[in-house]
Amino acid sequence: MLDCQTMGRLLHPYLDGELSAREALDIQAHLERCPDCAALYRNEKLFLDLLKGALPVPVAPDGLRQRVRKVVEAAGQEKRSRQRFRLMAVPSLALTVVALLVIGILALGKKPLQDLVDVAVNTHQGYLNDNLPLDIKSSDPAQVVRWFEKRINFPISLGQEPVKNLRLRGGRLVAFQGKNAVFLTYEMGQHRLSLLMTTAEGVNLSGAEGFKLEQTRFYQSANHGFQTLSWIQEGLAYVIVSEKQELNKQACMICHGNDRQQHIPKGFYDKET
Repeated sequence: MLDCQTMGRLLHPYLDGELSAREALDIQAHLERCPDCAALYRNEKLFLDLLKGALPVPVAPDGLRQRVRKVVEAAGQEKRSRQRFRLMAVPSLALTVVALLVIGILALGKKPLQDLVDVAVNTHQGYLNDNLPLDIKSSDPAQVVRWFEKRINFPISLGQEPVKNLRLRGGRLVAFQGKNAVFLTYEMGQHRLSLLMTTAEGVNLSGAEGFKLEQTRFYQSANHGFQTLSWIQEGLAYVIVSEKQELNKQACMICHGNDRQQHIPKGFYDKET
């Protein structure tokens, strides 16, 4: 029988259809017995369905189109010379069709890697639209940390002292490139902001406007009407999402509480957004 910790580890491979029939049956049996894991499964499946719906339709790269064009042109030349090489034309045309099929299958089989910033924005928007409920609702950082520690394989640290004007609402598990990510949501007055964190492996934050402070490089960008601030530090990747870049920078105190303030250079808040 599976326990909840093993269930959490196998949930995403199960959703991706990567498990054996026996493992899938064990998970289904556990979901029927455990209401907490069943709720987590429903929420995660809903998130993946929303994420798949938001993904752009894949477009064939220029290199693929050029290869297909060359194959088609070669096939045309064979057609023009089929009177002379009738016996050779049919096998050649068959090979052409096979080549086109192989190229097409390879192109479709390459799934684009998820972008952490896109996942953060989609999750933030889904939460604001009441499409993604929280797995845990609490304003107590210690309680939220304990809940996540049972379900993730990387360290999570939240400031235990209250941060001025920043109130924790709760969080949920999010799938990112086959692993778990932590989504936390906060209130700052009338504003809502969120923090997504996961291991830095496979995360690429390049392409956004960046600036460096001390030993950490920050990236800020606009995405679907939201402002994002992202960075990598000590093996973890972070993305803060809100409506204003100013709010994102103030929220950098999330991980360490008010004592973080004295370690942030004054120029950090003066960076143009």
